[in-house]
Amino acid sequence: MFVDYLLHNVINKFSQLLQMPNNIKLTKKQGHGKGQLFSNNHPDTTVHGYGFDTSEHINRTLADLNNRDIIYQFQVVNTLNERAKSVLTRTNDPSKQSQIKRGLKLLQAWLDTYHKKNRGQSENYSYLTVQQVNKLEPLAEYYNISRKARGLEKPSTSDEGFLTVYRRTTNPAKLRTMPVRQRVPQGETWDKHRNNFIKRRLLMLKNAGAGYGLYHTEGSLAGLPTVLHVNMLMWAFSPDKALYKGDKFAEIIKKINGLARA
Repeated sequence: MFVDYLLHNVINKFSQLLQMPNNIKLTKKQGHGKGQLFSNNHPDTTVHGYGFDTSEHINRTLADLNNRDIIYQFQVVNTLNERAKSVLTRTNDPSKQSQIKRGLKLLQAWLDTYHKKNRGQSENYSYLTVQQVNKLEPLAEYYNISRKARGLEKPSTSDEGFLTVYRRTTNPAKLRTMPVRQRVPQGETWDKHRNNFIKRRLLMLKNAGAGYGLYHTEGSLAGLPTVLHVNMLMWAFSPDKALYKGDKFAEIIKKINGLARA
């Protein structure tokens, strides 16, 4: 499953960011005595500013994480929580112990909400491959939609269109740390930007009522994705999980090819 693949890539990413295995305790000599999570041994991949030394620092971290996708957020918060617990066992200063305990309450509250609301599933949207999107694009051209996402017009909320970036990277995992605005490196990432776009379209689909679904039900377009559905397809997502599989996808492509010949 793609979600398993995505989680695997995120975990690997954090193994690189955390400059030591989980079973090695942090020491002041290693530069983590004040609860700072990440080192700077690899500046290109190090995430700056995340830490658990005070509740204020944790609140800033949680605020900064809002620009990241939910799986990334969970990995950071969960790691901070485990590291804070580890540091607490080795801290003798009552004042520092009190600060860390207050921070742990904030981190645990975030994790409790994450699990209670099943945010890892409800806010994470599987990716169609670049190859699949390319084969579906003629339908967007037919409808004359998603021109900004496809790089045909200049977007107003990002430097480039989503498909331009996705085609260049081809790997969804890279989008979770890539900002939509290069001049704002700690700003919203492409994966979070995509998630927000999809969330809005799903709400539109829900509010459209029973008369407007994912596929046309009559006429020459019967069986083909609707305009709103194609909007999401051009962001490499479909609410129809069957579309990610071979038979359903092949059926749609066959219909698109038939429409082009008509």
